[in-house]
Amino acid sequence: MIRHCPRCVVALERRELGPLWAEVCPRCRGALYEPSQLTRETGIDLARLEARAGMSRTESSLRCPVHGAMERVSRGTVFFDRCPSGDIWLEHGTKDALFRLHAEFDDDEVDALFAASLRSDPLSVAALREGRGSRSWLTSLLFALSAVVLVASMAAPKWFAIFGVIPSQLGAHPWTLLTHSLFHVGVIHFLMNGMYLLALGAPLERFLGTNRFLLLWVASVVAGGLGHAALDLSSTIPMVGASTGVSGLYGAFLVLNAVVTPGDRKTKTTKVVMATLVFVVLQLGIGSFDAGIAWMGHLGGFVCGVLLGLVFRASELQRGAPHAGQRSSSPA
Repeated sequence: MIRHCPRCVVALERRELGPLWAEVCPRCRGALYEPSQLTRETGIDLARLEARAGMSRTESSLRCPVHGAMERVSRGTVFFDRCPSGDIWLEHGTKDALFRLHAEFDDDEVDALFAASLRSDPLSVAALREGRGSRSWLTSLLFALSAVVLVASMAAPKWFAIFGVIPSQLGAHPWTLLTHSLFHVGVIHFLMNGMYLLALGAPLERFLGTNRFLLLWVASVVAGGLGHAALDLSSTIPMVGASTGVSGLYGAFLVLNAVVTPGDRKTKTTKVVMATLVFVVLQLGIGSFDAGIAWMGHLGGFVCGVLLGLVFRASELQRGAPHAGQRSSSPA
């Protein structure tokens, strides 16, 4: 049965991500949940929260097109609407307030909520909630292309000199700033980068959308290539590998994951700063002990990813996307 928005009276669109799903209004972006689905997505038991917070019940101004008058459950400015069928209607952006109320009255469950949110992939959950789609085809395509190129390059190792970044020849071969990310020196190199590409790329692509994800990937790969070349412009050794792009994904992931993960601003900012420092120190350490690893390429991609992550974060806050926690709780 097709259900309709109680506010706009337009057909709701079902958004699915694995076992999670919600019915979202394409116009006002409110969402209708079965109580169990809402609990699985957010970790909040509304019946428990209602009792603990002493929320009041009044007649809502909204009406379910099928079941009639809805019930407004509220405490101060925090509210949700309950259909006579038991389903829960949440206006766009109201999850923020529910998380704050939950943290206030269910302090003993905050850590469990945080852990549950991480297990369910906050970026992908936010993408589902926003109706941004549940597919990450570009991430899969990048992985598949790298696999094909790996097999082909085994038979033609001279390709490394053609498609890898050679600092001393970069002016004559600028395309290598992009193509180097598809080549890898052996299966282990490919699998390490491929694993992180899938783990970071899939949720980021779902959350950002294909166009912004493509921008993030290309910019990080180019920045990484430039960073590597800047370290020694006279080098004639080719640099290959998707780690420049993967480092950019990691930088953006740190920033954006903090936006949609429950927690207070100070704690999440501290975690992002610490993770950034660890990454930078690790790369500097690698550069000191192993000259064969393109650590400046990693740093270049990472810095680019962080900066673009901050740009995307600003646009998310401007559009008023519902985040898991206070809107002001994202880093920096």
